[in-house]
Amino acid sequence: VLPELISNKSIRFEKDYGLSQELADLISKEKTREFEELVKRHKNIKPELIAKTLLLTLKDLKSRLKLDVSRISNKDLDDVFDAISKKEIPESAVHSVLEQKIRTDKFDFEKFGGVSPQEVEGFILDTIKKNKGLSINGVMGIVMAKYRGKIQGSTVMELIKKHK
Repeated sequence: VLPELISNKSIRFEKDYGLSQELADLISKEKTREFEELVKRHKNIKPELIAKTLLLTLKDLKSRLKLDVSRISNKDLDDVFDAISKKEIPESAVHSVLEQKIRTDKFDFEKFGGVSPQEVEGFILDTIKKNKGLSINGVMGIVMAKYRGKIQGSTVMELIKKHK
């Protein structure tokens, strides 16, 4: 049996996992086995997040922050995706959590733990009340400065639009 061609693998990843062509092309050339194993083990995590973590997040930690990404094991990635599944951390915390793991050799999910949308909504209402003429993006900036890594930006924007 011949191995699957990279071009066929890329098309399959687009179709089966809903990846963009660019992401499918990249993941079909490197970290393919890890990607497919993680997707299989973490069915409720978006394949796109798994691919971006393997390709972009780890690359950024290595090149921009000069960290030794070989210290991140498959078990570490499993732990991070499990924490997201259990809503212990938001997807947006993946980079920070992995950076912390490399620097300290341990996870502290509590530090990155999510907040309830109700808490954020209360903060949004206060921010709008205190800053009457502020644009939606201005409110977003203030809210994300306080809650970055604790709640998805898209959720914050939905809440802001609901009240602005």
